Amino acid sequence: MFDAAILLAAGSGRRMLPVTETPKPLLTLSGQPGSERFLDFHLTSLAKAGAKAVAIVGSRAVTRAPLRSILTLGPGVEVRMVESTVDAGTHGTAFSLSLALDQASDILAGKRLLIVNAGVVYSASVLQRLAAHDPARSAVLVGPHSAPDVTHCWVDAAAPGWVGRLGRGLDGTPAVDSLVSRGSLAGLWSIAPTDVEPLQRALRWALTHTSGGNKARHDEALQLLVERGLVDAIGLDPRDTFHAVETPDDYARLITDVWPALHQLR
Repeated sequence: MFDAAILLAAGSGRRMLPVTETPKPLLTLSGQPGSERFLDFHLTSLAKAGAKAVAIVGSRAVTRAPLRSILTLGPGVEVRMVESTVDAGTHGTAFSLSLALDQASDILAGKRLLIVNAGVVYSASVLQRLAAHDPARSAVLVGPHSAPDVTHCWVDAAAPGWVGRLGRGLDGTPAVDSLVSRGSLAGLWSIAPTDVEPLQRALRWALTHTSGGNKARHDEALQLLVERGLVDAIGLDPRDTFHAVETPDDYARLITDVWPALHQLR
């Protein structure tokens, strides 16, 4: 299983306007006030998957919100709030991830990490699929192709489990001529204990040297691990429940269809 996890919850949620100004990690899954929020869902799911330490990186509103799930996790699970005091519109997910690894290094260093985009929901089978993978290898979860502005994953045709390239807008370019598209990154990936320190170095490099600078995405750093042959691809199973919320329409579908079905499974 996983020793620890990082929840990336610092996004501004601008794409949810004008439906709501509530940060997405604090939205309820049922749409009803007082019910389970995204962060509650993740904390409960991660604890069941074996995580004993969870770092949540988010805005002040997110890190200071009362989360009832913390009271039910038991004494063996430590939750660390890592507050990002910068404007989410000027800093990307590489910054958030680097912040979490630096400020919560005492509970994360040297452990098998699960990194989660806080705006997704999933069945327990998804975490089980990731957890069953070789713990000595880092891995990304991939799903069917979605919008062109998301990060896609290409693999070696002879070894479809081995990631050869991550990126956006690379379809039809020489960069992926010898590779096969596996789908899009689904927002969950695991980092082997031996890859945590190299990931930290890669994040610092991405923030300093890539064209994105402070707005660099975490997958730009992950690409450096890919180039060293350290990352595998794990596909979603059609039987898995997985749903990403990026827009008001996504949230409406979560409330009416996805969450009622997923809640029954739990």
